[in-house]
Amino acid sequence: MALALARVAPGLAVVDRDTLVTSYAKDQELGAWINYLMAGMIIAYTAISVVNSLVMSTTARRREFGLQRLTGATRGQVLRMMTVEAGMTTVIGVLLGTVVAFTTLLPFTLVTDGSLLPKGPIAIYLAVTGAAAALTFGATLLSTWLGLRSRPTEAAVAPA
Repeated sequence: MALALARVAPGLAVVDRDTLVTSYAKDQELGAWINYLMAGMIIAYTAISVVNSLVMSTTARRREFGLQRLTGATRGQVLRMMTVEAGMTTVIGVLLGTVVAFTTLLPFTLVTDGSLLPKGPIAIYLAVTGAAAALTFGATLLSTWLGLRSRPTEAAVAPA
């Protein structure tokens, strides 16, 4: 019977259960890698967008930094002010992101586990918040430092 079926449908293979399970596991592993790649691309695009927005908004404040320097603020004071702003931006972003993630995961965890809290290692959450903080502080402070390199008088009269 198997030979007759193989003649009718070329490429058809009759295999045992172990071979079928192994083949299915390989397909699942490939699908998982494709999902990881897609998630990585989305994360990279989001990171580029966030950094670009922070750099553009900080660079647009070059005139403000020049005026602060002309009124007596030092470079260090301006950088400390921007550090506080970056910290506030990070905290607000992480809190809002956590709320959004929690509200979208809540129905899923209720159905699958019957619990309110999602399961998983806390290290992933800490890595994501750490990366968000590093991007926020890095983009804000680097663009501020570059903006403070010019003379205050030139920056104060620069177009906004």
